Amino acid sequence: MFSIILNEMRSLLRDKVSMFFLLLFPLLMIYMLGTFLQNIDIADYEIGEIRLGAVLDAEDPAFTGFLSELEDSNDVVLTDSSDLSALLADVDGGTLHAAVHLDENGDITLHTGTDATKNRALRIMLESFLYLNDTYTACVTETGDFTVLSQLQPTEESFSEAKELGMERTMIDYYAVAMVVMIMFMASTVSGASSFQNEDSQRTAARLVLTGTSRVKIFLGKVIGTLPVIFMQIGVVMVVSVLFFDAHYAANLPDNLLLFAMLFIGTLPLTALGMLVGIVSKIPPAAIFQPTSWALLFFSGSFSKEIYVEGFSDICPPYLIQQAAFDLTLFSRPDGALTVIAVSLVCFVIFSALGILAFSRKELSK
Repeated sequence: MFSIILNEMRSLLRDKVSMFFLLLFPLLMIYMLGTFLQNIDIADYEIGEIRLGAVLDAEDPAFTGFLSELEDSNDVVLTDSSDLSALLADVDGGTLHAAVHLDENGDITLHTGTDATKNRALRIMLESFLYLNDTYTACVTETGDFTVLSQLQPTEESFSEAKELGMERTMIDYYAVAMVVMIMFMASTVSGASSFQNEDSQRTAARLVLTGTSRVKIFLGKVIGTLPVIFMQIGVVMVVSVLFFDAHYAANLPDNLLLFAMLFIGTLPLTALGMLVGIVSKIPPAAIFQPTSWALLFFSGSFSKEIYVEGFSDICPPYLIQQAAFDLTLFSRPDGALTVIAVSLVCFVIFSALGILAFSRKELSK
């Protein structure tokens, strides 16, 4: 099995065309797209208009005033209703971006839609209101006189310091992530499928079986043999992007390690899927995976961030991986990355099991 692993590594490293598409091509795309589209695309997401539904089952002047201020800002279009289920249906259907509910006990619940940027903006605004409202309530409770709030005067002493959190990004930063995702879907699937088709066409798979090596070991050996190349591919692209293109990923080392782990593990099921297709199909892998990958990447905004089709883009795997990466790099939110890792591992096990089953039943060329 060890010899199979080494042979797979050597085959990938010796293939100049594959190495070009694995290493140089994404770097060229990062530089070219990040440079040429800098004045066309906008690297940071704009919040835009927010359509918000509201159901108030209790009287709360403070919260009512808060909603009025949001509506007066012209950034929020408010829809009042007494039917929460109807508003939630509008959120699910995309007519509203979110709905807020004040129940009879005074508890506030925010029901969000699929737009992560608008959801985050609404959460921040709502959390700010709750924080200020609790502060005012505590002051009145302690003093018994709300007029004390108007006597508070600002001090000349500064208790805060402005610090750059890395939340502003360039198009280079955007494509430093998007092009890694691109090569995950375009190169890993094709190389995985080609690996098994080449073994069969060259009759080397049959020879390996004749040596007494089990087909399970052959499959796993070829999968393991791709791991160092995947590791090198992602590592080289990220390091070169930072050192030579001045790209920025996450703001700290733990988040960067998590980002690397997500991209690395996210490639595994794609490679296993490619191998599965290479076993069961005689069609050239590029004819299968290239059109599919290009379409998914195109509608995921991998080539231009401005391309987004609501209801389709947000279910495309490349889009989900990119959003998880951007949540981690821009806002240090690890939930999306951890979800991608978990789903990728499950898919990797499923595709590998199906690949082993298909390879075990395949009649090899002799």
